[in-house]
Amino acid sequence: MSMIPISKIYAQSSIQERFDEFRLSVEGDPNFVTFVNSIIKFLVPLAVFSAGILLSFAAFKMISSKGDPEALKDAREQIGNAVTGLIFIILSGAILVLISNIILNGTG
Repeated sequence: MSMIPISKIYAQSSIQERFDEFRLSVEGDPNFVTFVNSIIKFLVPLAVFSAGILLSFAAFKMISSKGDPEALKDAREQIGNAVTGLIFIILSGAILVLISNIILNGTG
């Protein structure tokens, strides 16, 4: 049985070539880049604003609970969910910026 040697250098060069092809196709299409940037610039602030509204509503729920343990528990859960969502929004924005810098600037 003959075995075909697998070269790590070949695999790395193939991945690098595909990455370069993708980067060139994205750089060559300014409409795509503009479209993605406009979506990010609109949706991330909207999501942060929504998280702020949720936090405000949960705080109002907590204040108006009048000591009811079930209402306090519900308000705490809602605050925790809003903060978790806000963290995910911030992290996803940071990841998008990182990916766009890697793809468009060619550092990698």
